[in-house]
Amino acid sequence: MESQCHGHACAACKYQRRKCKPDCPLAPYFPPSSHRDFIAVHKLFGVSNILKTIRSFDSPAAKQASVNTMIFQAKARAADPVGGCHRIILILKNQILFYQNQLHLVRQHLLLHKLLASQFSHKLDADADEDDSVFAKGNHDSRQQPYGCDTDSLDKQAVTLGLSEDTKPLLGVFDDIFMDSKTRLLEDEEVEEEHKDTSTIK
Repeated sequence: MESQCHGHACAACKYQRRKCKPDCPLAPYFPPSSHRDFIAVHKLFGVSNILKTIRSFDSPAAKQASVNTMIFQAKARAADPVGGCHRIILILKNQILFYQNQLHLVRQHLLLHKLLASQFSHKLDADADEDDSVFAKGNHDSRQQPYGCDTDSLDKQAVTLGLSEDTKPLLGVFDDIFMDSKTRLLEDEEVEEEHKDTSTIK
């Protein structure tokens, strides 16, 4: 392997204060500009382990990848002497687990909202059909009773329509309004009858 230093010693040879030969095995991976990278790798692995790792691979791409890995591990150890690269791996694993849980939670929420929307749609359809039947029954009763439906059936309608206990007191208000309207109508009819009787006497 020929040296790529072009007359300048590679970072490894420069650090070891020796002449960089044309077949220097470290020159392709540690050019003169990567002096700090070599110092970090040398401090963590040593020259013999670096050479052993490089020679354990056949393809140039695998050799370069192994050197890049050693450089990354050496920088991580220099930045974090206790955790080093292991701490970075743990942080990344925790982040992956966190976002997987978040994704699972979002999917569960989407499924829940879909189910709720489906149930709500079915309930609306059922309520609409039930309202139509109640309305038809009300029209039938109103034809039999000229002054409206029987007020005693309001509680039954409340049960049929699924009204809560909090809304049932409103039925009393509706009863009062209905009875007031019915009383006024009866009074108006009585006044009209009296007026007719008076006109007949005259």
